[in-house]
Amino acid sequence: MLNLLIHRKNLNYLHLDYNFNLKPVKTLTTKERKKSRFGNAFHLCREILRLTKLVVDANVQFRLGNVDAFQLADGLQYIFSHVGQLTGMYRYKYRLMRQIRMCKDLKHLIYYRFNTGPVGKGPGVGVWAPMWRVWLFFLRGIVPLLERWLGNLLARQFEGRQSKGVAKTVTKQRIESHFDLELRAAVMHDILDMMPEGVKQNKAKTILQHLSEAWRCWKANIPWKVPGLPAPVENMILRYVKHKADWWTQVAHYNRERIRRGATVDKTVCRKNLGRLTRLYLKSEQERQHNYLKDGPYVTPEEAVAIYTTTVHWLESRK
Repeated sequence: MLNLLIHRKNLNYLHLDYNFNLKPVKTLTTKERKKSRFGNAFHLCREILRLTKLVVDANVQFRLGNVDAFQLADGLQYIFSHVGQLTGMYRYKYRLMRQIRMCKDLKHLIYYRFNTGPVGKGPGVGVWAPMWRVWLFFLRGIVPLLERWLGNLLARQFEGRQSKGVAKTVTKQRIESHFDLELRAAVMHDILDMMPEGVKQNKAKTILQHLSEAWRCWKANIPWKVPGLPAPVENMILRYVKHKADWWTQVAHYNRERIRRGATVDKTVCRKNLGRLTRLYLKSEQERQHNYLKDGPYVTPEEAVAIYTTTVHWLESRK
């Protein structure tokens, strides 16, 4: 089955040997390496088969008469207690480390009772049943997961990926950075217009730092005030922050609309969009609460009378 999958992907430069090692037959180019990547389903299946092969090989050697029953038992015990060294299963399902640790504990327990007295640190112990039991239960649990993984893998191989039914649009990556650069250039232009000849460069840098600080404050909803800043410079900074804020909000809503519509949207754009909408929501909510504290509870006289009357009636009915 694994070979069929390899050939289906036309990977004739990969060879799966009888010990379930997947090896390239030549030095691969970057493109070939990318093509020859397999998912966890394939590799986990391969490693489980590799473990089975080790157990079968041990039994074959016994049947051929190359080893006696004691050596077979010892070999099985070694296989089951060293799955982490003999296979790379844990790379594809890390939860497996639990079984590996359990087997290690069992091994230490058995050795602790067996290697005592005159035996000392003697030969191996052929008590493989407890560890075999651990891996048997593991296989019983992993089968449904492997079924699902392999089912998905084969479905994708034969039916292709389920892409969205809408036509893909080109993602415009650099819109945001362009806007930022344009805004920065406009600010610089305004600063150089305002300043007298001698004090341009270092002051321009300071004002740009103030601008970025003001923008951060706007995003975090913190009032921005620098004591001793000239009024025209402050007004200019506030104007540009407002301009950038309008653009920022507009882009956030535009991207959300694209995500809702199901257009091709970059994953990072989705994540950033969620953050932006959360910020905007928190800003509006803070403003609402601030206004409520400032202008008092918005209760009309009619509502106040209704509340008062209801309370009086309720208190009278309690007597």
